[in-house]
Amino acid sequence: MIEQETIKVNEDGEIISADIKTIKKVSYGEFMQVWLKDNQEFWDLTKSEYAVMVQCWRASVYYPELVDENLPGNKVTADKQFKDISAKNANITVRSVDSALASLSKKNLLIKDKEYKGIYYLNPKLFFKGKISDRTKIIKHSIEYQIANKE
Repeated sequence: MIEQETIKVNEDGEIISADIKTIKKVSYGEFMQVWLKDNQEFWDLTKSEYAVMVQCWRASVYYPELVDENLPGNKVTADKQFKDISAKNANITVRSVDSALASLSKKNLLIKDKEYKGIYYLNPKLFFKGKISDRTKIIKHSIEYQIANKE
C-alpha cells in the first residue's frame, strides 16, 4: 500500500488544503468485475439471492484451463462449507442457500455444471474474476461453441 500526501500552503505558511491518496495494489484474482448493462436479473435479486451471489464471487476461483474444456473459468464449489458460510453470513438457512443457488442458475447468473453436483460457474458475460484478456477468450470461445452447436 502506498500513501501520497499533498499539502498546499499559502505564502503565510497557512495550510490551504491537504490531500491524502492511498493506493492499494490487488491481484486480478481479488477483484470481481461486474457488467451491469443487459443484466436486469441482477437488479431484481432477493436479499438471499444477492447474499449467495456475493458469496459465490468470494469463493470463485479462476481456472484458465477450463476454457479448453468449453467451461467458463470462474468455478464455485457449493459444498457443505460454502453453504454453511453463506447461510451464516446472510442469516438464512442452508435450505435457503440451496434455493438461491437454484434460482441464480435459473436466472443464468450462475451456470450449473452438467456433470458434477454442487459445481457452478459465474456467467462470464456478467461476472468475472481474472484478467480481462482471459474473459475475452472465454466469451469468444463460448460464442464459437454455441454457434457450432446450431449447425
